Parts: sequence; structure tokens; C-alpha cells
Amino acid sequence: MKTNKNLLISAFLVFGILFILGILILIKFQSQKEIKIAHKEQQKTEEVRGNFQEEIKIVRGNSLEPLVLAGAEIKVLPDYYKYQEIKRDDLALYHYAGNDVPLLKIVKAIPQDTFKLVAKDNNNNYNLFINDKIATNSQGLAYVFNEKQFKMLSLYKRDYNGIIPQNTYLLLGDQVNGSFDSSAFGLVDKSDILGKAVVIK
Repeated sequence: MKTNKNLLISAFLVFGILFILGILILIKFQSQKEIKIAHKEQQKTEEVRGNFQEEIKIVRGNSLEPLVLAGAEIKVLPDYYKYQEIKRDDLALYHYAGNDVPLLKIVKAIPQDTFKLVAKDNNNNYNLFINDKIATNSQGLAYVFNEKQFKMLSLYKRDYNGIIPQNTYLLLGDQVNGSFDSSAFGLVDKSDILGKAVVIK
């Protein structure tokens, strides 16, 4: 009887030791998993914070003068908008179909902004209003569009009830009478915005 009792006690001890070892191995495995997940999250956070690829470009044309002069150097961040939102007044590179050289424009209106055109005078000149405020360039001067530009933007106002739809933007140059921008080709899709630009001073 004593032998059987000793065997039973030994079996319980072995089972207990194996159970404890199993718990310890499980805890270690879970800890390593959490460390790996935390490491991945840290890498992702660092990437989002701004380790962006940079390209240096030279500005051609004067549609952004006086904000950005022809010949000025800009730093282009091609991947910026993969991680960051496009904001009003950002300088953005836009791919216009059929044009090998991207266009550099100012983001003037973003999704859910309202826009309308109001007659400035009796000479078929119009001001653009965004969120009920008159749109101005970098010098605080109001944009003034002609009849052709008015008709282009009015098509979008009619189709979208005067509200910028999702993933769509209104881009302008800095010339108050417009340039080759949304007043000429309309609203643009996010997929055609190639990246953010920063003027090198």
C-alpha cells in the first residue's frame, strides 16, 4: 500500500511540475508575441511620423507666383499622402492626364467643403467662395474668374450640390485670374495627387 501511495504522490508531483512548466512556456511565448507586435507597431508609427522619401525639383512656370517663383527649388514628398491627410493650403503635385510634367498647385478646398461662384460685376467676372468665405491667393487678393472658368466650376457645383465629394479636391494656382488649375480642368481625384511639396528657402 505504501508503494502504491508513493507512486501516486510521485505521479502527482510529476504532473504538477509539467503543468507549471507548461504555464511558464505559455507565458514566455505570449510575452515574445507581444514584444514582436509592439515592435511592428513602433516601426509603423515611426514610418507615419515622417521618414518620407524626398526628391528635389525645380519649379517651371509662373502660375504660383508670387508664392513660389519660377526656378525655385522644392522638396517633393511622394509618399506623404499615403500616411497623412491632404489639407487646405498644402502645395501638392498633381498628375494631369497627357502631361508628363506634374503640376504644382495649392489645395484650396477639401472633401465636405462648400463652394460657389458669385458675380463680381456686370462684366461676367466671378468670385469663388469656399465655406462662405471668398477665396484669396497668398497675398490676400480675391480670385476673379471669367465666364469660361465660371462654367467649368459651375458644372461641378451643379453635379455635387456645391459640396466637394470624398477623395476630391479643388486646386488653384496663385494667380488671381486663374491659371491651368481647377478653374480650367475642374475638381481632381486624390489618386492623381502625387505628393506634397515644400519650398526650399
